[in-house]
Amino acid sequence: LPFRIFIFDGGWEMGLGKWEVDRTRFPDFRGLIDWLHDEGFKVALWWAPLHLGPDRQCWPAARYLATGGRTRMTHGIPLIDYSNPPTQKEYLLPLLRRMLSVEPGCYDADMIKLDFTADKVQRHIRVHDRNLCGEDRYFFEMVRLVAETGRGFKPDFCFFCLLSDEIKMEA
Repeated sequence: LPFRIFIFDGGWEMGLGKWEVDRTRFPDFRGLIDWLHDEGFKVALWWAPLHLGPDRQCWPAARYLATGGRTRMTHGIPLIDYSNPPTQKEYLLPLLRRMLSVEPGCYDADMIKLDFTADKVQRHIRVHDRNLCGEDRYFFEMVRLVAETGRGFKPDFCFFCLLSDEIKMEA
């Protein structure tokens, strides 16, 4: 099959929530991505936008967390409030720029693999935009925002997501 996509899955980053390249593992990450592009590959980076690891130092500043991090999602982790305009401007835009832009210091990836998206943004979690309460609406709007922002850097930007670790087929 003529697939020419190279995916950097989990482990390229410094930690869940700290979406910067781990330079001990990839000292010249951009050089590696440039080489993959020269070889004809599109490059995807793994990203878990709703997941923060146990290391609090990897968490974004409290101003980006819904309710300052006091309420937790299904797996006991705080929620980054992507409905909040400062989160979008100060956190999401610089993050996607670093991942997708061709600018110096950025990674120049072509697409993103979203993961851990099945964690639930429940109605009791207060986010900035109350119209986005509830898991389905919040996820839809967050994905729309990521797609629009990503296309600002790469017109053909796309992402794919893992909705479940278990795929069920029905006849």
